[in-house]
Amino acid sequence: MSSETRHLLMSVSKSITSAVFGRYVSRGEVDVRETVSRYIAALEGSAYGDATVQQTLDRTVAVAYDEEYDDPQSPVQRHDRSGRWRASRSGDPAGVREFLTTLRKDGDHGRAFRYCSANTDVLAWILEEASGRPFSELLSSELWAALGAQADAFATVDGEGFVFANAGVCATLRDLGEHAARATLSRMVRRNLLRRHTAGRRSYFGLTAFGSDTLIEGRERAHDPRPDDAAWDEEWTFVAYSLPEEAQRERHELRATLTWAGFGMVQSGLWAAPRHVDVASLVTDPAVLSGLRVIQGRPQPPSSAPELVRRAFDVTGLEARHVGFVLRWRPVADVPLSQWPDPLVARTVLATDWLQVIRDDPRLPSRFLGAKWTGTESRQLYLDLDTMLRPATEEQVRTWQEVRLEPEAARTST
Repeated sequence: MSSETRHLLMSVSKSITSAVFGRYVSRGEVDVRETVSRYIAALEGSAYGDATVQQTLDRTVAVAYDEEYDDPQSPVQRHDRSGRWRASRSGDPAGVREFLTTLRKDGDHGRAFRYCSANTDVLAWILEEASGRPFSELLSSELWAALGAQADAFATVDGEGFVFANAGVCATLRDLGEHAARATLSRMVRRNLLRRHTAGRRSYFGLTAFGSDTLIEGRERAHDPRPDDAAWDEEWTFVAYSLPEEAQRERHELRATLTWAGFGMVQSGLWAAPRHVDVASLVTDPAVLSGLRVIQGRPQPPSSAPELVRRAFDVTGLEARHVGFVLRWRPVADVPLSQWPDPLVARTVLATDWLQVIRDDPRLPSRFLGAKWTGTESRQLYLDLDTMLRPATEEQVRTWQEVRLEPEAARTST
């Protein structure tokens, strides 16, 4: 990836949509005091029918929507499928607009903050109705051209051409700008991955102990072999949790932690992993830990291990990721090192790609994976390429280390 490469911005797209929306509000072309149905008649009777535009902007709409990304029946997965981010299923809405009309009210608006990706798509739809133009055109004329962006932005769309405004904008790093880079660094400081040191008007960032441990754990996971079936005692670890509605950040972090540890969601609030897992060592927040119930044992009839695997893990999707990795990297496996333009960049991209493949890999026992499991080939391909690139990249790093920073800055690195 370079400064010229377009990258999917995911939820940064929400901020971009809000920036476009702000221009219409500032010109008086959208009144935030009005109800959503004042602009979108099709949402009358939905969760948004009597919600105000301001409540939609503030994310205080009481809508029955959760972001359980691993549950095929969850609203967020139906939302993704309606936007063509996932393969559609029978009975799915034809597009994002139709999906939004199916959402129902869950309480009183304006009482509590709720993280809901659907709100952003409602805002994009309001702008289309208020302007009579597609949101893609508004994004171009109201923001991208005004910023003087040097490259076109792209956006994913559903089957009807409606922009997936909550996550689908794609842009180059150069055009995304310094603000986004600073926001990312600040978020990593808050998560205790980086520490900040300032010297005058300059800022330097270095790894914390937790950040260093996270990198080491990631490297170990990237090189770990798949667990040996013969060593599996057929025991599972089950985690049930109950967190308050307002603890959305904690819930998201818990799900990410459990996924990294090899858990899959059997049903809402119940996760399982086919091995012994010390859950107490994974969760550091006492308030979250107090909401967990951890049990270890074997599934009993009518449940079974194959059934748990089917319900908790997307083995087909995982296989597809391994196949994709092989297709991307096998063609360059025999290219001589001398023909690689920048081994360090190549190794960084390789490691990033591989971690994206294995991040959600629960490392299931091979008996659940089938005889033609591509994961074995993809792992060996990664190891071979990493071994080939390592000497040249380490030499590049040694060369850079010869540059001497000021004493205080040298202890943090840039």
